[in-house]
Amino acid sequence: MSLFIYVIIIIAYPQLFVKDFFMSALAKLAQNYPESSKTQLTVHFSKTKEDLGQILIMAEIEKAPAEALTIIKKLIAETQAIYFSENTKSLEKALENTLQKINIIISEIVKKETDMWLQNLNMAIVAYKENEVYFSKVGKIRVFLVNEKSITDVAGEHKTGEKVNIIKAFANIFSGQINIDKNESLTFLTESVLDYISQDKIKKIIINSPTAFEALKELENLLKKAPKSKSFASILILEKSA
Repeated sequence: MSLFIYVIIIIAYPQLFVKDFFMSALAKLAQNYPESSKTQLTVHFSKTKEDLGQILIMAEIEKAPAEALTIIKKLIAETQAIYFSENTKSLEKALENTLQKINIIISEIVKKETDMWLQNLNMAIVAYKENEVYFSKVGKIRVFLVNEKSITDVAGEHKTGEKVNIIKAFANIFSGQINIDKNESLTFLTESVLDYISQDKIKKIIINSPTAFEALKELENLLKKAPKSKSFASILILEKSA
């Protein structure tokens, strides 16, 4: 397994969609009823650019204040604009520079608003090109590497009561490659998904699904049974050799 070899420290400064990429490698799931869940949730995929691939973003604000959706839209737009304006062909460097600037933007929003929204923010920013992946996360986002033998938590879970640093919200970058020959996949989940579907069940769904779209469609069907007060999101990068 070649994924997640190192972590870089950053300095202070219901919808289902599939993108045809290799063998339907990329899909996203967003299931939310804002009036019932009191949550704002968005999953966004940028268009693919030749040098820097794509930016994938999953953002959720729980106990959402009135300005939550506006904040999410701003963070997504700024992240994408900054990332693709970077004068580099390195996904790692482009993401690192982007996160430094996004951390500054977050601290500026907090000065104007309060940090209540930030302490309820669950967000993943992923730079993705072919089988190369770099990502950073805030809050209750879980990330699992899946293959036929195992499902491995590669980024840890958010500790109860742990506060997000208002100056350095995105503190780490995880990086590596997905091994296509081993049919490895990477899935990003809001923690709420694990309240209704076990890790083992997620693993079975992913390894038995021919495409990312079909895997998340099955997850979506299972999650429809949950109360409307719950919100769920996932990004799945599923690389399968022909």
